[in-house]
Amino acid sequence: MSYWQFIRRDWPLISFGFLAAFMMGPGQTFFIGIFRDSLAGAYDLSLGEFGHFYSGVSLASAAVFLWSGKLIDQWPLQRVTVVYVSVFALSALLLAGSFHLSVMVLGLFGVRHLGQGLMGHVSSTTMARYFVSNRAKAISLAALGFAVSEAIVPILAVSLLAFVGWRLSWLLVGVIVLGAGLPLALWFLKSTQRDLRLEREPDPAPEGQEAPVPASRGHDFTRAEVLRDWRFWCIIPAHISSSYFLTGVFLNQASLAGELGISMQAIALCFTGFAVANMMGTLLIGPIVDRFGYLLTYPICYLGYVGSVFFLTGANGFWGGMLFYSCVGFSLGLAMPAAGSLWPGLYGVRHLGAIRSMIVAFFVLSTGLAPASFGYLIDRGWEVREIALYGAVYACAALGLLLVFTAAQFRKEKAPAV
Repeated sequence: MSYWQFIRRDWPLISFGFLAAFMMGPGQTFFIGIFRDSLAGAYDLSLGEFGHFYSGVSLASAAVFLWSGKLIDQWPLQRVTVVYVSVFALSALLLAGSFHLSVMVLGLFGVRHLGQGLMGHVSSTTMARYFVSNRAKAISLAALGFAVSEAIVPILAVSLLAFVGWRLSWLLVGVIVLGAGLPLALWFLKSTQRDLRLEREPDPAPEGQEAPVPASRGHDFTRAEVLRDWRFWCIIPAHISSSYFLTGVFLNQASLAGELGISMQAIALCFTGFAVANMMGTLLIGPIVDRFGYLLTYPICYLGYVGSVFFLTGANGFWGGMLFYSCVGFSLGLAMPAAGSLWPGLYGVRHLGAIRSMIVAFFVLSTGLAPASFGYLIDRGWEVREIALYGAVYACAALGLLLVFTAAQFRKEKAPAV
């Protein structure tokens, strides 16, 4: 089935996933980083002190995610959407009206927790849970929302900051998310013809439509069982490596620009290249994963990320920066649908929200460690490109574990049944 046929048939739920991924933008480092100096200046913080607060709220978010992320397994999708989006908007409004450092930190925590983690969690989990044969296509199309957000939200943020200041900028974020994002998301859910109940029977599909995901297919792992599964520990080092490294790079883009010998305006163009390449990779890989499966495609996608990090260690000038940003964006675009298909493929969908909340908690934890550790090394004279060398060595080790898992899984699936 082509993308166009798939969209025509299931556009409401795909649009919901796209919108949820798009709304991640204001919670991401590439957006908040634009307001870094304004937030730090408003509360007389040095950039280093702001970095420590930023790491702190990210680490706290990882801890809370283990609870908040599994609500998608317990509540109807409509209720999850109302609660998550409302709290996200209120956090932005709290940040806009903060009158004390503690209130600013609380608002920043909410924006990070909902924007960085839960909105993307809702998007990916929904696509993985309610689609089977076209799962990777669904994840690819939904993930385009985040790529589009990467491409246009930073430009909007820079414009808003210049014209209305940081407080009114965050006020507008809250108003738009609550006043437009929430009603649109609920309308998409109301318009879909798919059965969105958590417990649903594998009824025969209407003619020409994909069968709904059964409530249980084989053994559905619990979160505790996943933690005891050796395969999980072979996958997770590769899965979180890009979140740590790229958070550190994106938060220190000014330092990287100096090393490359280019301006911040040139770095902004490089980021546009990142977003465009990410969209291209995401659209390209969806049908391939649906046809050949995640076992073959995920290690190949991750290999592209490893090569991109190695390339950064020797990059120079505008075209060196553009090539790094484009290659790493393309490889991450490839990896997202493959990874999104991997978890339900291995562990089932009944407890998918709880499992993915644990995985995202690892993700958020790694992003929380990045600002402080990168800042510590840069303050001691390290270049971002030097850090990239060690990041590439780590990525190679993670690739080795991923290949161990892949080889073992291939042998298991080809073994004759007894």
